[in-house]
Order: sequence, then structure tokens, then C-alpha cells
Amino acid sequence: MVVSAHWRTPVLALIGAGAYLTLLTVTYGILAGSYSLPPQWWLDHLHQRPLASASWFVLINAVGAISAAIPVAVGVVLCARTQKLAMSLLIGVPPSLYIMGSALFEYGLPKYVTAWVVDAFQLFSISLAVLSAVWLFSSIPLTIGSSDRGSHLR
Repeated sequence: MVVSAHWRTPVLALIGAGAYLTLLTVTYGILAGSYSLPPQWWLDHLHQRPLASASWFVLINAVGAISAAIPVAVGVVLCARTQKLAMSLLIGVPPSLYIMGSALFEYGLPKYVTAWVVDAFQLFSISLAVLSAVWLFSSIPLTIGSSDRGSHLR
């Protein structure tokens, strides 16, 4: 299928956002058992229970977002010719808005400051995970062999 240059960016962004949302759903489903209570070693380091629970939830969400973002970021680095960082934002923001919007629709506005902070961290971690991974993959030169003789793959 040949896509004109005018439609290439929106089509790639739509495919990437769909793949990212699918991977987020799968990853968060796998991590669903981790959401309930933080492990004891986490509670030992953070003695205030609300802080420990909120930070554990944020950590699990960030791990899930990064895990889902890595394959999508590899695809962006390999498929996008230019504007890779902008493409990664186009891919990362819609799924985060969908997830946060559906949670807002289902549960309503958060009632506590802690819940607002957790939601903000979740929004940013999902939105910026693909961007972070693309930036990391784009900044690391790929070399062949154990020594760097200037032969970089591009």
C-alpha cells in the first residue's frame, strides 16, 4: 500500500497510537495484581501509608507505560524519516487522554490531592514514555563490534 507523503505522518501516528494503546492495555492487565498493596519492603522505606500507596501506584503505571512504549519507539525510530520526537508525541498523547478521560468519566473527579497527583503523574508518564524511549534510542549510536571504529548504523 502506497501512502502519499501528505498522509504518511497522520497514518503512522494513528497506527502507532493504536499499537501503543493496545500494548498499554495488555501491560496494565499483566500488572493488575501489583496495584492492590505495595510490598512490605516498599512500606518499610516509606513509612506514611498514603505516600507509599500513591508512589507504588505511580511506579507501576510508569513501568507499564515504559514497557508498552519500547516496541512503539523502536517502530518510530525505524519508520519515521523526520520529526521523530513530534511523531512520538502524536503517538503518546491520544492514548493518555483516552485512558484519563475514560477514568474521569467512570469515576468522576478525584476528591483528594493525592489522587490528583497520581492522575497527573499517570497522564505525564503515559504521554511522555514514547517520547523518552525515542529520544533514548535516537541518541545512542548503534555500532557493530566491540570497538567503536566509526562504523555507525543509521
